[in-house]
Amino acid sequence: MKKAFIITFSIVLILSGFYFFFLTYISNQNLYFTTLLLKEAGHIVGPNTTILSSMLAFKVVLFASFFITFTAGLVIAFTIAIIVSIIFITRDSFFKIVKMLLPIIISVTLVVTTFYIYDKKNVFLKIRDTFLLSNTLGETINNFYYRYTLHAAETLQSPIRKHTKPCWIDPKIKENSKLKKILFKYGWLATNKKINNALIIKKNFKSEFDFIYNNKLLFRTSIEKFIDTPEKYLSLYSKKTDSRQFLRLLSSIGLMPGILILIFFFIYSIFFIAFRKSRKANLIASCITPLLLISLFVFLTPEILKKPNKADTENMLFSTKPRDRIQALRIIYMENYDIENLPHITSELIKGKAVEKYWLANTLGMKNSKENIKTLKILIKDDSMNVRCAAINALSKIDSSKNSLKLFKQIIKNSNSNKNQNNNQWYVQFYAYNAYKKWIITNNSF
Repeated sequence: MKKAFIITFSIVLILSGFYFFFLTYISNQNLYFTTLLLKEAGHIVGPNTTILSSMLAFKVVLFASFFITFTAGLVIAFTIAIIVSIIFITRDSFFKIVKMLLPIIISVTLVVTTFYIYDKKNVFLKIRDTFLLSNTLGETINNFYYRYTLHAAETLQSPIRKHTKPCWIDPKIKENSKLKKILFKYGWLATNKKINNALIIKKNFKSEFDFIYNNKLLFRTSIEKFIDTPEKYLSLYSKKTDSRQFLRLLSSIGLMPGILILIFFFIYSIFFIAFRKSRKANLIASCITPLLLISLFVFLTPEILKKPNKADTENMLFSTKPRDRIQALRIIYMENYDIENLPHITSELIKGKAVEKYWLANTLGMKNSKENIKTLKILIKDDSMNVRCAAINALSKIDSSKNSLKLFKQIIKNSNSNKNQNNNQWYVQFYAYNAYKKWIITNNSF
């Protein structure tokens, strides 16, 4: 049975890898030609030429597909291997498997439940802050993650959440310009060319809107209904054309439990080598893994034991320990505290490391002031890609001046110089494009 599981798991994982490589390549190819089409139509859209030129490179596609293979692929391989193994199962081996899996299931459930209840959204950010942005090796892993994950995300994303989305609007529709503005708010950009696998809105003989995809009518609605509730119909369109929903689910399942199971088997291997007894190693690993991970979680999130009040949080900003200052900035941002003395210490906080500047940028985006805008424009030029993204996002929240618009457009369009730090950073360009789009919508500058 063990051999059946190992062989099946390995074969299915390898085949999944080939499939997800192909899927990612097709996604990158679509994005490549879509971006060129939208630029040709006169739209400002990322990524820049440098990123586009590498879209179809073997290395880019391979590394991007890894994120899907080792989440959704692991789940698929594990499930199929279990099913195949059942064919070879005996009564004795069944009880052995139950004894082995029960402690693992209990420990994984305990950890996942703890993370979900206390901090289901920010646990990965805290791991990044503590272990990745604090050392050279961690920064390399962090940069690798942010360089290739957008490709993987684009592959699995639902149509309404994709980065760039072309659409064609029937010229016969009188409300053509109004429709373009509405669709822009949801990320769809109008072109003069029809693309079968893109959103097509036609006017039918009843003066209704026909939503068409791949030459197939999905649904129709009246002009008035669509203009009143566009999100309802665009979400319906996205749902009807979404072919990646199941893979997204598998990827989500494989992300958190997958990491926990890998940690479990790492600890299990250590004790198996030490004792040469599978059952003993399994019980020890099942006890240590949840205790280790929950202890780590408490270390990363000390505020779950005792949340500092506003006054204590402000005092932490003046601590000599970077960890206290980072925790204070995180709490200020999460709890939306208005700290009057923050401007007085900003000049010192900006001298900190990447994590400190990252949370400083987020915090500065809470209040519109000349000092905050000036500091954020400094942080947009920071060496850390994460800090630049946070600063762009924060600036888009508090500054609606044309200077900011010019800055966002520059990051999107004029990033082709090798000396430009954003030249090869699609993640930064992605944030800049979202900031640009937000500025256009906020200022009604279509």
